[in-house]
Amino acid sequence: MNNSHGSIVMFTMDRQVDRRILLEAESLMADGWTVTIVAMCSKENERHDPDYVVRLQTGGSGSVSGDSFILSGARLLLKLFPQNGMIVRYSKAIVWKYIRKPESFYTRLFSQEIKKYKADVYVAHDLPMMPVAVAAADYHGGKLVYDSHELFVEQELSRFEKQMWMNIEKTHMPSFDIVITVNGSIARELEQRYSLSRVEVVHNCELLPERKLVKQQKLFHDRFSLVDDAVIMLFQGGLSAGRNIETLICAMEHISLPGLHLVILGDGAAGASLQRLCRRIGGERQVHFHPAVPQRELLQYTASADVGIIPYQSTCLNNYYCTPNKLFEFIAAGIPIIATDLPEIRTFVLNNGLGVVGDTAEAAQVACLVEQFFSDTEKLEGFRRSVEKAGKTINWQCEGEIIKKLYRNLSNFTQ
Repeated sequence: MNNSHGSIVMFTMDRQVDRRILLEAESLMADGWTVTIVAMCSKENERHDPDYVVRLQTGGSGSVSGDSFILSGARLLLKLFPQNGMIVRYSKAIVWKYIRKPESFYTRLFSQEIKKYKADVYVAHDLPMMPVAVAAADYHGGKLVYDSHELFVEQELSRFEKQMWMNIEKTHMPSFDIVITVNGSIARELEQRYSLSRVEVVHNCELLPERKLVKQQKLFHDRFSLVDDAVIMLFQGGLSAGRNIETLICAMEHISLPGLHLVILGDGAAGASLQRLCRRIGGERQVHFHPAVPQRELLQYTASADVGIIPYQSTCLNNYYCTPNKLFEFIAAGIPIIATDLPEIRTFVLNNGLGVVGDTAEAAQVACLVEQFFSDTEKLEGFRRSVEKAGKTINWQCEGEIIKKLYRNLSNFTQ
């Protein structure tokens, strides 16, 4: 194996850089690549960045060349508000429709970094970064990789936005030497839509801990002063609209299992309204909110639960095909899973015997599914054994080897 394959620059719109991107970068650096991740400006997250992450620069005055008012305003909004929040999404929709199209908007937003970072390979992490990576390759030369973290055009977008993004993806797709995505269903969609011979699949797996997690720790019991035999059902992740967390909270009223507690671990725009809902229905004794924890500590908290729950709904094709990070975090932490019956989640959970899937659209249905999960002690023990076994193959150590191989093949053409 060549000890030095070359250099890679990855572009992302993330303020808090996604775990997938960091793991890919670390796998590739371990394989001999030099990697730089260019991400959105964020003073809060910048303090925790590894040294290979750089942030967009605005200069001392915050001004940028060309369209300075629009771009400076965009940078300010992205600093102050959640990227997928209502204010930013509404503002971007106005820009896309009436002022400037995404190709020129994002390439101007990243213009300084496009010119600054010369590399052998440029990576677009998700669709908005496609024009940026293409512009960098056009400016410096180099190969292109598109890593589609989701079926971007099939999110809950307006008809105008959906068509606009489809046109952008279709226009730029032929420029990319490798296309990667997160699961087989999305890979097949991309292959069919854009007549691609092959889209590579790299799952969003978690890095298996070097040391076995201490399952005896009762972090949530200690935090919320719960009795030792309390049973913890865990939802973890961002608290945003459309994740069906409200239904999950209301379901606790219908569950007759003694000693069951729901812990919601995470932060987000919907946090305050979820806590108000909990107080309104009198659920404070059974439902507990825990702030987000650093990624490096997350699995130890996850392992302190008895079961993880994924209540997402099929509100769009992107959600229908989802394989969220929490699915793989539950596996890595060794806890069984209760989930909505969605195709990719079903494949992981049922094929590996990790838990149960079913309808979670209504609170009573969630309650029924939870009670079904806990109804058979022997089956429950089987789920736990199966999760431990699955973690030995469903992990980033395995997925990282796929990433290394893909880029090694690309390296043959960059030298």
